[in-house]
Amino acid sequence: MTNFVEGNFEDKYNSKNPVSRVLMNSFLTKATKLIKNINSKEIASICEIGVGEGELLKNIIKIFPKAKYSATDLSKRKVKDAENNLKKNMINFSVQNAEKLSKYRDNEFDLVICCEVLEHVKNYKKALKELRRILKQRKYLTGEIVVGV
Repeated sequence: MTNFVEGNFEDKYNSKNPVSRVLMNSFLTKATKLIKNINSKEIASICEIGVGEGELLKNIIKIFPKAKYSATDLSKRKVKDAENNLKKNMINFSVQNAEKLSKYRDNEFDLVICCEVLEHVKNYKKALKELRRILKQRKYLTGEIVVGV
């Protein structure tokens, strides 16, 4: 039995498949470019929902090195992988479902990033409501990457 609500999972960032590697590198480049457009002066706290191995968060830390970080995933194993991958950084990790982010307060974060998660939850509307709840302001909500500032 798996911890994942729906969908499937593979370690796509470390895949030996050349097509997967090109796609993931392209994704990280585009996601990083999108996030770089955010005014860094407004960002003191960041949360990534669905952190996986932490590859995207690794890039975000380079953009906002002084921010306070939290990260969560539904999978305890993936949270451990992210902790190992990002062990040099001070990040508050937790295991949570995107549909019920009970360890986070209302309006807690300046930036919430949720990427490649909503297609795996049973109730995406409930998950989006939780993302909005933990976000201080609601300026941005974009396509495949849900970014809130």
